[in-house]
Formats: sequence, structure tokens, C-alpha cells
Amino acid sequence: MVRGLRIRQIFICVDLLLTALFLGVAALVAREMSRPQPPVESLLPPAEAGAAAVAPLALVSDRALYDGVVTGGLFGEAGRWDPGAVPEEAPVVEEVAPADDISETTLSLRLIGTVALSPKSPFAVAFIGEKEGNDPGKSYFVGEEVADSVALDEVFPREVILLNRRTTPPQRERLRMDEEEEGSGTGAPAPRAAAAPAPEAVAEPSERITLKRDEMIAEVAENYASLVNIRPELATDENGNVLGITAAGIGEFPLAQRLGVQENDILQTVNNEKLDSEDKIMEMVQKYQTATSLRIGILRDGKPKVITYRLE
Repeated sequence: MVRGLRIRQIFICVDLLLTALFLGVAALVAREMSRPQPPVESLLPPAEAGAAAVAPLALVSDRALYDGVVTGGLFGEAGRWDPGAVPEEAPVVEEVAPADDISETTLSLRLIGTVALSPKSPFAVAFIGEKEGNDPGKSYFVGEEVADSVALDEVFPREVILLNRRTTPPQRERLRMDEEEEGSGTGAPAPRAAAAPAPEAVAEPSERITLKRDEMIAEVAENYASLVNIRPELATDENGNVLGITAAGIGEFPLAQRLGVQENDILQTVNNEKLDSEDKIMEMVQKYQTATSLRIGILRDGKPKVITYRLE
């Protein structure tokens, strides 16, 4: 019992010592925090007689010693700034008219509208869509591809210039808005009289289909034996002109039905590229095998139709 009492007394003494130590440290901290800060002038070096006091700045040698660091690009454009240089005058943006020797484009595109301060401005935008179906169109900047190997080159108030790299050499083509018509003599856009299309030429409504990429791959692998029996062939009109690619019995395959393809459909375009040979099919498969969306143009009962696929 006596031994336990002594141990208890020892613990009490240790607690008292720790408490006293904590209070002492707290008092020292409070004393340092309450002490007034020395004035800034006391931190400056003693000034010589008759000389003005200066801040303790490090002495910097001649700038020539640091040219290697400055020109190395460490400070970006700030390092290349010359305070003595005369500022350049802002270039005057002049309105430029498109050249008259540019041919009209034959691509299946329509110009919806344009926004541009100058033809080559990086902020110039043209809204372009497909002629087929009810395509609402997309916005394109200068230099961006409107179609495969066809880029937007210049933007004007009611027309754009396209750079078509499908030809050799590449050629510039003009795409106008539907409301504008040349030969009015006044330069103002005149409404274009729309001819009534023949009943068989009226385009069917476009269709959008969402597909799961993994499910499509699995279905192709499962039905591979039957798919290899498909024999694509060229479809031609009465004059022998190639209309596209078709295949007998295509509408019987479940995969074709899932893709919205029916019997006697003629596949004409893939992403606005014409299919005029059987070899072009494999070329398109290799080209767009990683694409997230595809747009095909088909001819069904003599009427054009657009089907857009979205792959997830």
C-alpha cells in the first residue's frame, strides 16, 4: 500500500512539472508577441554622411551578363521586351472581296450563315450543313475541315471559299448562301426561284441511330459466317452511270435491319465521300473504324436519304 502511495505521489509531481513547463513556454510566447516591432528604418544599413538612406537591394550587374538567361526563353515574351522600342501600329483591316476566278463547288454542302471581320480572321466562323436531309449544320473556323480533305479557307459576308485537297493540285471553290444569286446587276442578294422537284426526287427525312460499339463488334463476330456471303455490287442507272453500292438480300440480315438498311437500298456516300467502286468500301472501313459518328447517304426507291450513326 505504501509503495502504491509513493507511485501516485511521483505521478502528481510529474504532472505539476509539466504544467509549470507549459505555463512558462506560454508566457514566453505571449511576451514575444506583445513586444513592439522595430521600425523599418532600423533595418536599413547605416548611411554615410550626406548620403540618402536606400533600401537594402542586391546589386545587379550589367544586363549583358544575363542575356543568355533572358534570350533562353525562361521569362517568355517578357524577357524579349525592349522598353525603348517604338510600339508597332495596329494593322488596318481592309475589306477584301473574293476573287472572281474561283469555280463554284460541286460538293453536297449548303452555307447557312457567316460571321467574320476579315476573310482570314482566326475568329471567322461559317455555319455549313449537308444538302441532303434536314442537317442543321455545324460551325467551322478558318482552317478547319468541313468534309474529308476539304477545309474552310476564307469567310465572307454571304459566301465562303473552300480549299479542296481531293484534287491535284488542290483548288479553291466557292460556296454561296442559297438566297444569293449572281447577275442581279445591283450586287444585292436576290431570292432564287426554287424549282418544284419531281416527286421521285424528294428526299426522305433523315434518320439518327445510336449504336453500342461493343454490341456491334460482338454481333459481327457472331454472324461472321453469314456476313462473308454478302456480295456487294455496283448499281448503275439506265445510262451506265454508277449510283453506288448495293447487295442482293441485304435486307434479310438482322445487322442490316439494325442499321436501318432495307432491301434494294443503294449506298452512295459515307461522310460525304462518294462510293463508286467495291474497293472504296474497304477503304472506308479502315478509314472510319475508330470514328464516333458516321453519316451515310443512300438511295431508296429513287429518293435520297441520310442516316446518321452515333457510336458509343
